[in-house]
Amino acid sequence: MTVFKLAYGRRFRTAPYETAEIMIEDTFDSDKVSIQQAHDLTKHIVDVLVYEDKEYYAREAASHPEKRS
Repeated sequence: MTVFKLAYGRRFRTAPYETAEIMIEDTFDSDKVSIQQAHDLTKHIVDVLVYEDKEYYAREAASHPEKRS
């Protein structure tokens, strides 16, 4: 049994001058999961979270259209 850690993160735009970042780190057993499978899994999870957060920020921006200073 060999254990390895993998972290995957992504930045995304939430407004014209604002960005956010989501990062996930997890520990995997190389006897059960390859590095590529671990990467694909964490990437998928981050992509889903980014998609959901983009929806949230879009709703927030629509409900507060005033310009930020």
